[in-house]
Amino acid sequence: MQIVRQEIMTEIRSLLFDVDGTLLDTTEFILKAAEHALATHGYPIPDRSIISKLVGKPFDEFYGALGGSENIILLENTHREFQKKNLHLSGPYPRTLAVLTKLHEQGFRMAAVTSRSKITSLETLRRADIHSFFDAIISGEDTAELKPHPAPLLKALELLGEVPSRSCMIGDSHADIEAGISAGCRTIRATYGFHTERLHDPEPDFFIDHIADLLKIFNVPKYQ
Repeated sequence: MQIVRQEIMTEIRSLLFDVDGTLLDTTEFILKAAEHALATHGYPIPDRSIISKLVGKPFDEFYGALGGSENIILLENTHREFQKKNLHLSGPYPRTLAVLTKLHEQGFRMAAVTSRSKITSLETLRRADIHSFFDAIISGEDTAELKPHPAPLLKALELLGEVPSRSCMIGDSHADIEAGISAGCRTIRATYGFHTERLHDPEPDFFIDHIADLLKIFNVPKYQ
């Protein structure tokens, strides 16, 4: 685990989690949906490394960058329908349930903040058996702006009744970290998700190579 600032974040009481690539391994859930939508409507399928870099962007930017700017709504609808029928392709990273259990036992309040649609984000969190840990779940429909804008994080903090200075944003992309900094939160970058480039742009407070690294950062007794 690489640490940017050396102190334990003892002042933090609320945690804001990105979903895809941080809590849930949705690699096949998202990439197969994109590949299916592109193939269904006659578009070439690029290398997965190209698609992965676009994960988390609004659909118009996502499919616009993949060459489908003239049929965004059609591609979006096909993408969403594929995901509704293939929820089994999403699952929690190893030990996610145990880590969230420990954080909850230590009194941390938690929110999930995702740019994905409300229907699939809620259902994949339920299927992973971790939805009950979150006092707020912010999806793409809940704010006019998406990450890296701070609005989704500020909405989550409003629902938690928390201030940014006592909160930390945890995510796998530069957009998560940028949103966290703009909102006035501390930040943790996961290195194991979709976005393995631009790890220091912007610079987070901590890096984690596994979700279990959070227990050390927040000085939580390790689970057995």
